[in-house]
Amino acid sequence: MRMPLIAIGSCLLSLTAPMQGEELVPSYVGITMVSVNGSGCPKDSVQTNIAKDRLSFSLNFWDYLAEVKPGSTPSSQRKFCQISVDLDVPTGWRFAVAGFDYRGYIKLDEGIEAAHNTEYYIQGTGMQGNSVTNSKKGPQDNAFFYQQQVKIADQVWSSCEKQRTMQIKLKMQVTNTDPNRFPNAEGTIGTDSVEGSFQKWKLSWSRCP
Repeated sequence: MRMPLIAIGSCLLSLTAPMQGEELVPSYVGITMVSVNGSGCPKDSVQTNIAKDRLSFSLNFWDYLAEVKPGSTPSSQRKFCQISVDLDVPTGWRFAVAGFDYRGYIKLDEGIEAAHNTEYYIQGTGMQGNSVTNSKKGPQDNAFFYQQQVKIADQVWSSCEKQRTMQIKLKMQVTNTDPNRFPNAEGTIGTDSVEGSFQKWKLSWSRCP
């Protein structure tokens, strides 16, 4: 039941100016560094690619999946990965996450439940971004797509005084909800694509006060 290749990829940042005018977005934004760490992304299991213009990044994972089956251990049923993204934002501008998408694959027998959780925050702000959990119950065998829009009132703004790192925490877990009734049930969840937050329409921009 193990999937051979899991890819998290194509986090795209598009800075096409909105119809209201060029002054509503900064002249440039760059991604200067992307790093990963966690049980779902151990050393040498992740390929990181940053576009030459530094406005997009992709991560290809070979081990980022959670699975449950007879005899499986708790560590195989729960996986996490933390992604650190350093953004280069022009002086005088700040940003907030406006939304994010997740795509992946899920295969669950009856009695199995899977959950995918996302959290993020911007270092130095003292505020946590949204924490979103999406759950699925078996039986099912299909691709999944998660899309989250952040309400304006809930958006957390970056600092105007210093460049800060955005931290994105991904967690996945699969659980047999009734081992006595479903002793041979199995389940797998794997995130194979992250698009998000950095697409232009999913960022809010503001001039610093």
